[in-house]
This record gives sequence, structure tokens and C-alpha cells, in this order.
Amino acid sequence: MNNIPQNLGEYYPLDYYGPTPARASQLLNAAKIHEGFKLELVKKYCLGIKHVLEIGPSMGGFALLCKSAGLDVRTIEMSDKCADFLNHVAQIPTVLTDNEALSVQAEEQTDLIALWHVIEHLVDPFHLIETCASRIRQGGYILIAAPNPDALQFVAFKESWVHLDAPRHTCLIPISILSTLLEKLGFEVVLSTTLDEGSKEWTRFGWTHSLNHVKSEIDKNWYTSVEKKVATLESMEGYGAAYTIIAKKL
Repeated sequence: MNNIPQNLGEYYPLDYYGPTPARASQLLNAAKIHEGFKLELVKKYCLGIKHVLEIGPSMGGFALLCKSAGLDVRTIEMSDKCADFLNHVAQIPTVLTDNEALSVQAEEQTDLIALWHVIEHLVDPFHLIETCASRIRQGGYILIAAPNPDALQFVAFKESWVHLDAPRHTCLIPISILSTLLEKLGFEVVLSTTLDEGSKEWTRFGWTHSLNHVKSEIDKNWYTSVEKKVATLESMEGYGAAYTIIAKKL
């Protein structure tokens, strides 16, 4: 995105992160329902890990799932509200900062760095990814989920596509470019998909909320008919609204 505002933080009001849970157990129970697939992906593809660093955890559903599974978890978060909950309620060590790369540099090497829908919010995502690569031990993993600019929805909705979400989303990186970068950094991609449970949920979200940006009823009816026609294509790899990549450091 060109002309990125200097005051990006102002575009994240407190309600952007949802309500603050009263207890960690409350969030954990919700995370088991809505984010359990994340932990299952980690168990399947990130073998032998003990230490996890999550960047941009929001309230920390995934971090709590990892903690409940016996993993040592730390997080880096830019929201005061979320960092306070993570540190004092969830009891997950969290660094409060909007300079993620600098904080990652200060971390010890870890087994897994997870970025669930984070890179699209960054002014310089490539710098952060390169920094993360340097803090992952050999045999460790990086996990990145993000909106997919090759999605059929983007072709259909163009500037009305909800996953553009400017200015909070400053960039959309194609799967191919991200995979090539990770390989250059010494990683082997072990999973690259637009069909994991999370990506499919973002695809459903994309149709529902992009239609809210369409004012004409005639246009809404047209988009609804298009959705039905492209559903088969979206069930094929590469066309969904989001992707998840897991890569192993060689």
C-alpha cells in the first residue's frame, strides 16, 4: 500500500481486539472451539518443538492452547490491552512493543515462531520474517498465515474485498513470493495451503463481509450467484481467501 499513515496505531481501537476475558480459562475454552485447528497443525507439522514465540497474539487464544499442551510460550504484542491480559491473567510472558523485529532480535533461539495474520499489518514484513529466521534453531519452524492476494474473491470484489482492510493491511504477499523468500533463508516449506480450517473460515468471512461493502441489491445478487459458481474452484488449492505456510529450517 502506498502512503501508509504514520499513525497506524490509531486505526486499532480497543474494540478491535474484542472484549477482555474475565479469566484465562474462559479464553482457553473458546480457543479450543475456534482455534483448536491451529494447535492441530502445529502438532502435525512442527515435530519435536518445546519453545514457541508468537508474534501478534491478540488476546492469546493460540498461545494459551500451546501452554495447555505443555509448550513454553512467549509472545510479542503491540496492544496494551492484550499484553496486560497475557502477562497478568494468562500468565504468558509478553513483550509490549510495536517494533516486533527489534524485540525478536532480543529473543533467544526458539523452536517455532508463529505469525497468524500478522505480516499483512506490517510496514516491512520482509524484515521481520528475515529477523525471525535468524532466531529459529536448526530444525525449527516458522508458521505464517495471511490473506491471499491470488484469491478468487479479490478478482470478484476488487477494491470492495474485505481482506484489503486498508490502512490496517499494508501489504498482501502472494504465496509464491513468501515461499521463495523462506527457501532463500534456508527453510523447506512443509505445508502451503489455502484449505486448512482457518483459511476456509476466512474464505467464508470474505464472502459475507465483502457483500456488506456492496450497496446495490442488483450487484449483491450478482455476487451471490458468483459465489455459488466459484465454490468448486475455491475448494482447490490456491484460490481461497487466505493461506497458511509452515516451513522448517534446514
